[in-house]
Amino acid sequence: MSIDAKITEVTYYGDGTARLRLEASDPKRAPAGQGGLLVINAPKNLEAMIGERIWGGSSDIMHGERKVAERLGYTKIRWLESDAAVPPGYRRFIKWAKGVLGK
Repeated sequence: MSIDAKITEVTYYGDGTARLRLEASDPKRAPAGQGGLLVINAPKNLEAMIGERIWGGSSDIMHGERKVAERLGYTKIRWLESDAAVPPGYRRFIKWAKGVLGK
């Protein structure tokens, strides 16, 4: 039950869940694993992960070296933090941009 995928789409549902659409992180290699994952507690900024690579095995889902979710089943996961969707380095970039733009 391994996964190595790029998130291509996020669909939110009214019950607080979201569906991640996935494709292989490298089209020249093996398929992504699952074509999608259901996030049972989707953070509101999960769309920030579009284009990002996730990977993992039967228990953990990783973004880089950071654990972002736990697997509850083959296609169901629990996101670990309410702001875990923000890619590493994003906050640093925003802080830099505000300093440069003076806002």
